[in-house]
Amino acid sequence: MIIAVLIFVIGSLGIKLFLEKIENLIMKRIASIIIIFFAFSSFIPSGNRTTYEPVNKDLAYIQNKQTSPQHNRKKLLQELQKMKIAFKAKEKKGISKFFKFPLDDSAIQVYGIDSKADLEVQDNRGRLGEKTFEKYFSRFYQYYQMEQFNKLFQNLNTYSLLKKDKAKCEKHYKNSGCYYTYEVSIEGDEITLLYATNSDEDYIEKHPNESIVCAEHTWEWVFIFDGQKLYFKKLFEAG
Repeated sequence: MIIAVLIFVIGSLGIKLFLEKIENLIMKRIASIIIIFFAFSSFIPSGNRTTYEPVNKDLAYIQNKQTSPQHNRKKLLQELQKMKIAFKAKEKKGISKFFKFPLDDSAIQVYGIDSKADLEVQDNRGRLGEKTFEKYFSRFYQYYQMEQFNKLFQNLNTYSLLKKDKAKCEKHYKNSGCYYTYEVSIEGDEITLLYATNSDEDYIEKHPNESIVCAEHTWEWVFIFDGQKLYFKKLFEAG
């Protein structure tokens, strides 16, 4: 009888210890699950948390390159090359592309160049239209001495403007009372193409009896570069 009681007590104690171990194990598992949950939730962006998009470095490099000063300068030089080709060919359609018509007389002289053209300018409220410019192109070309554009591009290396803002040269000719100045300068988005005639000092010294050795004149054509195209802005004339 005593032995049976002892067996019952020992058995009861074993079951109790077993249940306690099970309970401890379950609590540890629950605690682990709670820790994992909170650790994971810290990586989930909330409505108030700042999120960051991944940066495409290649795309950013291309965009920066396309808007860089060097890229814009290369594009500008390409436009100058197109202008050079147009004036060399004396191609009125190609030259017209560098003007935004109609042209106002505050930007360039539009009257007094050709009597028939004057009538069309008058009908166009004092502005020079593209059709009129192309119709009387040879007269405008001659009056504005546009052949000097061709000589300007022949005497200047415009590609040197990739690393500087001005290209200039002077041309002196034997037995000529004039020397010629050609210049291209860049200031911000303005590009100035200048050609001028001036009295040659060497010629004056050799011909002291001549009062006038050169009809001095200066033409400054100012263009605007909008990042893609060159457009005429204003002509300054002196002499």
